Amino acid sequence: IRFLRSERSDRFLSATTLVAVAGMAFGVAALFISLSVIQGFQSAYKDSLLKFNSHLVLTKADEMENPSDLVERRLPAALREEMIGGNPFIYREGMMISGVELRGIVVKGVDLEKFGNLSSMKIVSRPGLGKGGVLPPLFLGKDLIRRLGESTSEIRLLFPRTSKKGEIGSPRRFRIVGMFESGLFEYDNNFAFLPLSEAQKLFQMGKKVSRIELWLKDPDRAPYWVEKLQKDFEFPYVVMSWRNINENLFKALEIEKLVFFILMFVLTAVASL
Repeated sequence: IRFLRSERSDRFLSATTLVAVAGMAFGVAALFISLSVIQGFQSAYKDSLLKFNSHLVLTKADEMENPSDLVERRLPAALREEMIGGNPFIYREGMMISGVELRGIVVKGVDLEKFGNLSSMKIVSRPGLGKGGVLPPLFLGKDLIRRLGESTSEIRLLFPRTSKKGEIGSPRRFRIVGMFESGLFEYDNNFAFLPLSEAQKLFQMGKKVSRIELWLKDPDRAPYWVEKLQKDFEFPYVVMSWRNINENLFKALEIEKLVFFILMFVLTAVASL
């Protein structure tokens, strides 16, 4: 205040003081705004991830038999009290063939009704996409349907399954009956949903499944339960949380947040000097 109210002969000092104060104010504002933007993006990204992914995933080196019995007998009572529900599913990677389009795709066989009730992501049927027919029904992501074309009603999928003669299996045809939207391009452009019963027939698994998804009342409790369950579920079982599955992405966000903080801190320090 003394510098800002200096005598007329020291107007230059008053001007430089005003510039310094304004510079520091803008620097601090930029620091808060940038960190808020990163924090908001991270929060929105987390919400989109939890639309598609469950909070805990229990997997095994080979297929699982009687998944409901495994949940009821092996999971701690305290965890079951915190659970909203569980859903067994089949996870397979393959190749999609549609016209001249050839690309990788991940097929997830789930109980669509149960998955829709547990997750906040809706899988909807679309009139005009793949009506009728005897082909297995398939639900594609919104971005993948847009990429293939709204009028596309059938696609072919090829999975790395080898026959007894050593020949690669032939592509299977599927009809597109609906779509889903998670809000993340990575999922909406690379995943497809198949009814669990159809997936078990397709991969000749009987009543077996690949993994079990678990939803909790509080998603942030997932890392705690991963640490607890790892003691009870040893090899060939593996327990993962939604953060473990997307660990690289969250590390990238944390690094980006740190870089923004350092840059804005330096700018503020320069303004202060």
